[in-house]
Amino acid sequence: MTVSKPLLWVPRLAAPRRVSQPHRRLVSTQADATGPPKNGLFTVPAAGIHPPADPEPPAPRVRQWAGEHGVAFPNALKALGVKAPRPLALRVTHSRQHVFHPWHLRFLGQHAYCELTLRRYATKKEREALWWFVVLHTDDGLKKSAFVRSAMRKTVERAFREALARRGFDKTGKRLRGPEEEVGGAKRSGIGELRGSVKIEGVIGGLLTTPSVVVGRFCDEVVEKLETTLGVSEAQLETETAEKIRRLTIKEGREKAGKRAKDVGGIPRASTRETRGVRGGRRT
Repeated sequence: MTVSKPLLWVPRLAAPRRVSQPHRRLVSTQADATGPPKNGLFTVPAAGIHPPADPEPPAPRVRQWAGEHGVAFPNALKALGVKAPRPLALRVTHSRQHVFHPWHLRFLGQHAYCELTLRRYATKKEREALWWFVVLHTDDGLKKSAFVRSAMRKTVERAFREALARRGFDKTGKRLRGPEEEVGGAKRSGIGELRGSVKIEGVIGGLLTTPSVVVGRFCDEVVEKLETTLGVSEAQLETETAEKIRRLTIKEGREKAGKRAKDVGGIPRASTRETRGVRGGRRT
């Protein structure tokens, strides 16, 4: 007779709770070393928060592509010089070059989406003159809610689009054509488009208590400043368009000349084989 061994009761261990890494608050130059930053801005976000803190270095193929297409990295952004009113903690940086989105840097290394991301940026450069994006972070006292951060980001994006429209530009930085341009200032100033990159960064704490009218006025000041820094005149656009047409004409002429060079005496090769009596790979 065999005696079965008693079963031992093993308590079920709870899964370890995932603790998110806190973001790093960078103290501004005017901040006290013993206290919080006076401006309350996050210049570099932390790991796990938009965008990643230490993305993988760009591949050599990406650097070569960026040089050929005139696209820079986020370190090319410089301060615009427009100060946001309190408690609106926003900072605006800009660049005359088109700049990669900080969130897309993780795709520009040894990543499966690298080539797809580059193709999308190539299409974006052809269609859009102004690249702009909004990056918001949460305060220490607020819960890190993705919904709240997304809602506040959309608020700033809507205010910036409306500010562009009031100045006579669409969301891609190109001047509006038609009755809308009479209201904006683009026609009066002679600016054809806004070309470059703009980044609006800040924390959502001030946005929760700031009226949308104040945000709209701040965006109006930003767009007015961008007209002097990123504005391209109508005369320059006409010159660039004429140069682009000239290059396309030369390219099409070279393609046609190369196609004619493949023909023998103006007769396609297939017709030449037929005149020699070769059909279907066999001599008739």
